[in-house]
Amino acid sequence: TNNCYANQEKVLRQHLFQNYSKDMIPVANSNQPLNIETGIAIQNLEEFNQKVETIKLNIWWRMNWNDANLHWNSSQYGLGFLSVDSDQVWIPDLELFNAASLPEIYTLKGGIMLYSDGSLMWSRPGIFKFSCSLQLKQFPYDSQECTMTFGSWIYDNQKIHIQPYADSAKAIDILDEFSHSEWDVEGVKLSTGTITDDNGNLKDTITYTISLKRYSHYYNLSMGMTITLVFVSFIIMLVAPDNL
Repeated sequence: TNNCYANQEKVLRQHLFQNYSKDMIPVANSNQPLNIETGIAIQNLEEFNQKVETIKLNIWWRMNWNDANLHWNSSQYGLGFLSVDSDQVWIPDLELFNAASLPEIYTLKGGIMLYSDGSLMWSRPGIFKFSCSLQLKQFPYDSQECTMTFGSWIYDNQKIHIQPYADSAKAIDILDEFSHSEWDVEGVKLSTGTITDDNGNLKDTITYTISLKRYSHYYNLSMGMTITLVFVSFIIMLVAPDNL
């Protein structure tokens, strides 16, 4: 049975990729844009550098699209899906526009699921560093809002249409075990829009706004101890030196 499965998979891969080109947008009609659904799952806050105003988030960035050149009859091959590498198929060139450094992508080889109807699902785990301007008027009882803006680096919205998942749970997901010693995620909201590139073409964008609330207990404790010490020192100054 295992040999039969392996042979069917080998034949299917040869059939799919024999004349496949990963350099072309995989649409049946070139006049129609390719629809890409995307969402993020926040795993952890790795770092919030308040001196240089940058933040590092550990997220799973998920994308779904359909490749018109990769589909097959599942009953003929007995396979409903394949695992493919990102260098085998066409993938969207979506990037974080306000990145402060290259993302740290950690993943095993593969990670893209290809289904018999041509749909692909790519879960791209990584640590993304981006800028976040701070508002410190209410420190240490402040809240901060940091934004991540994603979009295609090359293609305009006549070629690629980017939209969030219709399911809100997939569009934005925060891990239940998320925890940080200084910051709490109050919520994440998204908005869609467009930007104009250097050639005057419009590009779709998705912006995620992450609201962070600072835990003030550490600062309350520090200030409380400091005030107490100052108060006690003042009292000691009023005590007569010979009063043991």
